[in-house]
Amino acid sequence: MSIAARLWLTCIALFTIFDTYQPLYAATPTQQQAIPHDFPTVANFFVQADCQFIFLTGYLYNSKSGHWLSSSEARQALPEVAELFTQDCAVQSSPVELAATFNISLPEQEGLLLLYIAPLQGMMETDTFARRYIERYSHHMALLQQLEDIPQYKVTTPLTGYRLN
Repeated sequence: MSIAARLWLTCIALFTIFDTYQPLYAATPTQQQAIPHDFPTVANFFVQADCQFIFLTGYLYNSKSGHWLSSSEARQALPEVAELFTQDCAVQSSPVELAATFNISLPEQEGLLLLYIAPLQGMMETDTFARRYIERYSHHMALLQQLEDIPQYKVTTPLTGYRLN
């Protein structure tokens, strides 16, 4: 096989591989993509609320009152996606702080909005990201598509500023 043919096949294989991962990162039609500026900003946001920064979980926030709903309150408010709400955090933040931390624009109309913490950028391309997490993530994306009347933000935090200690 010629070098040109090998190069062509390699390109096709790479495009196929990258194309399979793209839908996993892409926001659904009902979501806005939120990409914070760096890892420490988001991690510190949760640490200050005495919480862990975890992915594959959702949070409901009331922009009118500035209240983060507990997981039980969120499950009651949106029972059709109750399995998304896995962590209680006593976060106190204004809508301005929320928008700055997650690098998002909030809707003009105040009310409930959903933040879904997706895997960190680049995480799904690693062998360490177990298949069951990819399946769980895909399932969550399907659930979120059912919610059309609540603003949603899919938060994909970059590893910029991440340090291994």
